[in-house]
Amino acid sequence: MPDKSKFWCASCKYKFERKFKPNLCPYCGKNNVEADKSRGAEDLLREVSEIGKDS
Repeated sequence: MPDKSKFWCASCKYKFERKFKPNLCPYCGKNNVEADKSRGAEDLLREVSEIGKDS
């Protein structure tokens, strides 16, 4: 069973998860769905701490 992927609607900004890429937003019904590539706070903090170690 495949894991769920994160998506968001560029029209209404609704975020949701599905096992497949939907054609339409489940909230507003528009076909402006994109993969959600945003990172969480922990990922950003980890990245910043890695940059500090390189100096």
